[in-house]
Amino acid sequence: MKHIHFDIIDSTNKYLKENYKTLEHLTIVTANYQTHGRGQFDRIWDSNQGENLICSILLKEKSSFDSIKTK
Repeated sequence: MKHIHFDIIDSTNKYLKENYKTLEHLTIVTANYQTHGRGQFDRIWDSNQGENLICSILLKEKSSFDSIKTK
């Protein structure tokens, strides 16, 4: 597992998308603040600096999460 941390980044998810080929499975990208975060359905993901957990996790391989059933 690899962890990459930024003080400020445009988007943790965008970083993973742009570097997908060179990053390993289970790379975690965190940041204290992101300037252009996006949530589900392309919604703006806005957070005050230092107040929330901002992260994205790269899953390249089938994981044990696939077998979890939700109610």
